[in-house]
Amino acid sequence: MSILKCPFCSSHSQNIGFSLSFRGIHRYVFCGCGASGPVAKGKSEAISAWNSRMQVFFYDPETINSPGERKRTKAYIESLTQDGFTVVTIPCHSNEQEPTK
Repeated sequence: MSILKCPFCSSHSQNIGFSLSFRGIHRYVFCGCGASGPVAKGKSEAISAWNSRMQVFFYDPETINSPGERKRTKAYIESLTQDGFTVVTIPCHSNEQEPTK
């Protein structure tokens, strides 16, 4: 299982660390920039936790009236998807849309 790049610095040089406590040895993925993933029981679980990015919610670009905002939203969604984030789109509410001219 490969480790995804760091969502903060875009580095591909992550390592597996471990912590020792009265509960036993736990593993985690960490990056040189200081980012670290959740603690897990094993190496594969730590990598899976690191690779599991949080969900990010955006307005569905097709429901945004402003052409400029629609274009920016599409580009941002594409960038986040390439970085491994899970993008969830929701319809833009009519009261939050810019009026069309």
